[in-house]
Amino acid sequence: MKDLADQALKFGFIREKFIDWISSISAELLSTQTLEYWLLSYVSETASSDANFWCEVISPRDWLLCCFDINIETAIAIVSGVSEDYLEQQTPRYWVENWIKQLANRPSSEFNSFINNANLNELINYEHALHPTPIHVVNKEPVNGDDNELRLLLQTELGQQADESTLFYHTTNLWGAENIITEGIDFGECSRRQDFGGRTVSYYLNNNFKNAVEFARQRVLNSPAIIVYHIPATLLGQYDHLNLSGMFFSGGPYRIKGVK
Repeated sequence: MKDLADQALKFGFIREKFIDWISSISAELLSTQTLEYWLLSYVSETASSDANFWCEVISPRDWLLCCFDINIETAIAIVSGVSEDYLEQQTPRYWVENWIKQLANRPSSEFNSFINNANLNELINYEHALHPTPIHVVNKEPVNGDDNELRLLLQTELGQQADESTLFYHTTNLWGAENIITEGIDFGECSRRQDFGGRTVSYYLNNNFKNAVEFARQRVLNSPAIIVYHIPATLLGQYDHLNLSGMFFSGGPYRIKGVK
């Protein structure tokens, strides 16, 4: 229990409040679930009923502090981590739960080491990839309207096999990118009516690189990455449902290092 409380503190929750809540749960039961599960359960049971909307007369930072037992540093990090417009499009509860998920799910040390030691602006393979997929590593923050990295990608030997009309982009964070690369697409994290999925649960793609970068800039709190898919024009013309397994474009994901 003490270890869970210490971890909750690292996530920005008030330790004493979390201990008060979790003390009623047996040690045997606590051991059956992850830290992420208990933190999400804690938020679900203790958040104010006002956590499903923003207050127009109170700043977002202070409203988070009113609705959740978090410290001021965490509230500031959540509010400053995304654009003001997008912050208000989602509920306070969404952002606190998203904060937990992003902190609880980190890329492996192997993948971090691979990214940090990669030569910039070169294609390099990751040995644990489910499908052999060269990765293009850059070192910059996402900039609105910038598509220089796409130009560099298309100039590579493998990139010359494609043109922009057959490229599609999936924006995620570094942990999500590693999971997609090593495990494949998890449809448990997907929604209905996305690209190439009709009414079924499917996988979101963006057909504009600048929009994918803007999505990363506004919506991903930590270490955004963009996975690039090359979908041949013949398939685009024939099908409205596609299996994307093994269709990584040989240059994705586009990894943006050093993002706050």
